[in-house]
Amino acid sequence: MTVAWSGITHFLRGNVYLHEQLGFPSVLQHHLRDLSIEGKKTDGRARLVVLHMPTNRSGKGTDLILSTLEDLQSHDNRLDVRLVEGLSHQEAICEIIESDLVVDQVYSDSATGVLASEASVLGKPVVVASKDRAWIANILGSDLPATYFIETSALKEELMKLIENESLRRDAAALGAAYFLNRWDPMTVASNYVDILFGDGSINPYSAQQLTAARGGFAPPENLCEVVSAFVAEYGLSALRLDDNPKLKESVVREFLKVP
Repeated sequence: MTVAWSGITHFLRGNVYLHEQLGFPSVLQHHLRDLSIEGKKTDGRARLVVLHMPTNRSGKGTDLILSTLEDLQSHDNRLDVRLVEGLSHQEAICEIIESDLVVDQVYSDSATGVLASEASVLGKPVVVASKDRAWIANILGSDLPATYFIETSALKEELMKLIENESLRRDAAALGAAYFLNRWDPMTVASNYVDILFGDGSINPYSAQQLTAARGGFAPPENLCEVVSAFVAEYGLSALRLDDNPKLKESVVREFLKVP
């Protein structure tokens, strides 16, 4: 319960946006840079491998992802849908390399995640979906990571486009790889943090005070309301750690506790 709400608070206070603005490099960007640029060429093979690799089924929206892919698979026997869990990091990397398309999550509070960034570095098109895609894109602007970021409600339609269009998959993969290899390069990220600490202010980090509306992530909407209500019932409103931002706190109460 506490862990689940901790993630939502992390999002509400803008920390996830700070990570995306400054960058959060993957170990792959150093150790597998040469491999990631080329990836493994899977173009032209008979089967199209679509990979979903959840660390948390509820949070990633696995039920919705699988039901959507199974529906598409019933009309296209080329699809090889792979649900992979419980692997070591090295084993997971091998699965990504063998895939043609990665579907990361559908209830995201962000345009990326660990799997999304690593799969992008490895040259794979990655689908990330959010109920608040437009809102997040507006907040981040040019700092929006270059995954194939879509609205949750458009999942089936957008997956169909990617499955049917090899050129679209290739373009999405190229954009993602370029973004993460350049914008989230370890030296670039280190330089961003140095600039915040000692620089001339050219980087203006996001502040929690900029957020005045509640947006939940990493769970279906009904689950969020249940988690937040139970948390507040046990620990009180002060445990939300939002007293310094009354507008945001009011929005959380209205959206998740359903208080008018």
